[in-house]
Amino acid sequence: EGGSAKISFSPLVQANSTWILDKVVLYDSDPADGQDVTGLLDGKLLTLKDVRSDLNVYAYWRELPHAVKAEIKAGAGTVSPETQDVETGGSAQFTLSPGEGYELDKILAVTYTDGERTETDVTGKLSGSVLTLTDVTRDLTAEIYFKELEFTVSYDANGGSGAPAAQTKRYHSALSLSDGVPQRDGWKF
Repeated sequence: EGGSAKISFSPLVQANSTWILDKVVLYDSDPADGQDVTGLLDGKLLTLKDVRSDLNVYAYWRELPHAVKAEIKAGAGTVSPETQDVETGGSAQFTLSPGEGYELDKILAVTYTDGERTETDVTGKLSGSVLTLTDVTRDLTAEIYFKELEFTVSYDANGGSGAPAAQTKRYHSALSLSDGVPQRDGWKF
């Protein structure tokens, strides 16, 4: 009667990715011709019983996809979808729509390394209403900033003088008209 062997497998965490065990095979000379023993795993522990000769164990690992999220951080609008899983080197697409009275201000791609936040302006990656983030190599969040529309109200004295200075009108705010009164001979304002 043979002995037993216990082999433990732990996820491999690298700087920007995590690798998990995908498949385990026992083989003589070529892992491709080996016997799949993944079903014998109990969590991350493989127990082989009645071992009577040398065994070769080959572990196949796969990288977990990266979580790519999109969040509205300022203003009003929608983004769809809010989260995607993306393989290393892949792309994520999000559709953005500003709320009534808002427009896009900026989009930042935010990543963290050892707790340190890094921001990259990716506003230029928006085409129409679709944001495309390419060559994803780590988890990231696209922070979307919408801003309220602003309009300039200008006054024209129409040949006179003393027109009030231009004012800025925000979409969701009332504008108090200037108290300045233009002057023009023969006219009353």
